[in-house]
Amino acid sequence: NDTFPIKGKINVLAFGKASILMYHAAKTICKAANAFGAGLLITHQNEVNLKPGSSVEEVIFSTHPLISEASVNAGVKAKEFVEAHDGDDILLCLVSGGGSAMVALPVEDLDLKEKIEFISEVMHMGVPEREVNELKKALSDVKGGKLAQASRDGRLINLILSDERNHQFAAISSGMTVCNELIDPVRVMDKYQLWQVPSVQVKKKLVDFGKKRNVARSKDINNFLIGSRDDLISSIKSIARASKFES
Repeated sequence: NDTFPIKGKINVLAFGKASILMYHAAKTICKAANAFGAGLLITHQNEVNLKPGSSVEEVIFSTHPLISEASVNAGVKAKEFVEAHDGDDILLCLVSGGGSAMVALPVEDLDLKEKIEFISEVMHMGVPEREVNELKKALSDVKGGKLAQASRDGRLINLILSDERNHQFAAISSGMTVCNELIDPVRVMDKYQLWQVPSVQVKKKLVDFGKKRNVARSKDINNFLIGSRDDLISSIKSIARASKFES
């Protein structure tokens, strides 16, 4: 029941495994209100069946679950997209799981291969997923709220489908368009004694990021959970009951 005044246009950015259906629904609503500005849809490389007859301003095909050069291209395009608007516009972000692989952009002067090798090795060492995410965010130019920070739209509205166990927005698709508080890669590196793992350049970037940084706190960001795996399970239960399944 929240309402937001529309002074300019609504620019729609969709990424993640549910991006196609979310994008087309949002675009239809915005166009009906004569408020649609621009759109960018980032989707899995295999999902080529876009709605027949639909006109998408720009579709970026990326990869999942593995990060690739296509992911970096998607990261570049996403950053360019959010930087291209003005303060009267609203950036409507449609977020679902899987965006971490589909949208990637290493920080300046860091090779993608170096980043992938470091993160892969850390994961194989058993470092917990959320703490690995802190390292990912520190080495990314879009993850951890940095895409929100780059936005020139006056307001950001995130509509989020959660695949995360506690629905922590900063953990879903690496929290690219939400405020991220207290990202602290140095703490993670110290806690798990990881300083011997990274290359010289990766180590430098982690140290340069520093400790306990808040990203995108100054932005006007509004987050809404619009669905989760809890809803899916509830729906399956209802169907099972209606079908009179006994187990």
